[in-house]
Amino acid sequence: YSTSYRNTLKKYLEQYSEQLIFLKECSYISENYYQIQAYLEDIKQNGVDIIIIIPDGGIEPNSLDNAGLISRLKINNCLIAGSATFYHENVLHWIHEQSQYNLVNQNECQIIACVPWHWQSKTNGCNSENQLGQRFCQLGDQLWGEGKLTWRSATAFDSVLIIFRILEQFHISDSQSLLIHMNKYFKEGKKEIKGVTGIIKFEKNGDRINPPAEIVAVKWNAKQHKWQWTI
Repeated sequence: YSTSYRNTLKKYLEQYSEQLIFLKECSYISENYYQIQAYLEDIKQNGVDIIIIIPDGGIEPNSLDNAGLISRLKINNCLIAGSATFYHENVLHWIHEQSQYNLVNQNECQIIACVPWHWQSKTNGCNSENQLGQRFCQLGDQLWGEGKLTWRSATAFDSVLIIFRILEQFHISDSQSLLIHMNKYFKEGKKEIKGVTGIIKFEKNGDRINPPAEIVAVKWNAKQHKWQWTI
């Protein structure tokens, strides 16, 4: 996931080589923090103003830890952007720790991530017109609290929903039969289903058509006195 995401993103950004200066990449974010410390000092000295972090999604435990440490860099007017795997409670914990010692300005912290779903979404969130999204939020609020619902829980729900639709439609004898009917129904038959994350339909290669995207940022919630990921 992280490799293909990085390659696609770099290919896109290289179209703007006249406006952007690309610094040396750090391809060892999963290593010990002391091994990337020199790299972090180097990019600070080079006046970096955009950092794109692509963690591996938790396969390597150091990746998320180091991503959190990068988010604590004292770089003025720097935007730190990450993929969906960057959307994590640990990032909020790190920001909270720093703000306690006045190392983070509550109005200048610029950390964003692109995720497929967020409970505040006007399209598929708790107060949207997506009725399944509304019911999902109501149930999630009872179980864990509304703010605890993440894109991971929403996409997991939709994954089970897809399987359930096949079990409704066909007699399934084993896992192989399930996969065959899923392939015929969604990819070859071009059927679609309304999920928590919106309309779910697939290309023949298995990629989702028009996958949803929400931009979220780490912001200070003055009422609840905490940092949170918000639309």
